[in-house]
This record gives sequence, structure tokens and C-alpha cells, in this order.
Amino acid sequence: AVSAAIMRNAWGWAAAGVPALALPCGFSADGMPIGLQLAAGHWRDDVALRAGHAYQRCTDWHLRLPPVHARGSEDKERTS
Repeated sequence: AVSAAIMRNAWGWAAAGVPALALPCGFSADGMPIGLQLAAGHWRDDVALRAGHAYQRCTDWHLRLPPVHARGSEDKERTS
């Protein structure tokens, strides 16, 4: 059930046979991660990967932890 929910927005790219990737791009108001999907033309994996690499060089979303995760870690430390 969880994998189906995760893949519901990605299967179309695979079915179309085009390269695509997902990148972190922020957090919702309730702290859940938000993703950005990039897709390129058939057989243009290089374009998708270069675009994803350029995006990550310009942002730091891939380095951030969701506030929900950070809060949970602090709670664990307090109860240990």
C-alpha cells in the first residue's frame, strides 16, 4: 500500500519510457517533504541528470531534514 502511494505519480513516466527523477524541493506547512519531478525526452537520461544536478547545486533541499523528523529525533533523545 505504501509503495503504491509513493509510485502513483511516477508510473506514468516509466510507462511512457522516458527518463525522470524526483528531487526534494521543500516542506509543506505541516512539515511533510515536497518533491519535484523532472522528465526528459526518450533516451535523454543525460538531460534529466544534468538538470537535477544543476538544481541541487543551486539549492540545499537535498541536505535538509523535514521538521517532523527533527522533532521526532529530539523527542527520542529526551525519553532515552
